[in-house]
Amino acid sequence: MKKANLFLVILFIMGFLGFVAMDRITFKVPENPTVGAVCEFTSNDFNESGHLKYSVNEAWWTSFTRKQEYLSSFSFALAITFAGFALIKIRQIGAKAATGGVVGGGLLVGLTLSFSCLAPVLATVGIGFFANLGLAMGEIPKWVVTLSNFILIMYGFMYLSRKTKCCPVTICQSQAKSN
Repeated sequence: MKKANLFLVILFIMGFLGFVAMDRITFKVPENPTVGAVCEFTSNDFNESGHLKYSVNEAWWTSFTRKQEYLSSFSFALAITFAGFALIKIRQIGAKAATGGVVGGGLLVGLTLSFSCLAPVLATVGIGFFANLGLAMGEIPKWVVTLSNFILIMYGFMYLSRKTKCCPVTICQSQAKSN
């Protein structure tokens, strides 16, 4: 496995586990069934005295799975991985452009990659916008948002891979020696 691919796998795992860890750290055990409804707890999850039947870790895991936060973790990890991939490509393209003496190429590449990194965010914002306008019937399921992010991020991966393979910046030997 190439170093860059291993880096992306590690970045994905760290992004996924980082999201899970932050979710666990910020989780607060609900004090009553009314507050528990926000965390997807039902009245059956509480005992007669109004306390949860679960330990803190069990309560977090139950909430995490019922709210399908693993899909949010997956989306977050994909976005982090794509950002790392885009930075790798910027360095590859930027190094070739700088060596070749191409002025402005790095800025153009940086802007292109910056806007392509925003696609998943814009998809999520767009879906949320339609939901807030009432154009979506009910709440948008997390799997729809995750699928939308996955499709857009995979398109970004393929687009950047194709662009960096088909448009290499080459340097003549005489130019390289004079620089």
